[in-house]
Amino acid sequence: MEIERGVELVPHKSSKGCGENQKVALKMKSGDSIFFESFSKCQSFYATMQGLGINATTRKQMNGYRIWRL
Repeated sequence: MEIERGVELVPHKSSKGCGENQKVALKMKSGDSIFFESFSKCQSFYATMQGLGINATTRKQMNGYRIWRL
């Protein structure tokens, strides 16, 4: 095993701003919300927002879930 220095790090394919969730999350302003019928889709969108450093909160509603940008 050999330690190498100065090797350039290749960017990851899923860098910030390339996926649909990232594009939508970056367009949201404080107070904006999105409704999801599926908990897994809401949870995925929440994780995307957290990964982008965006504060958000979710609430269960009668027939689905809603996420707000704070």
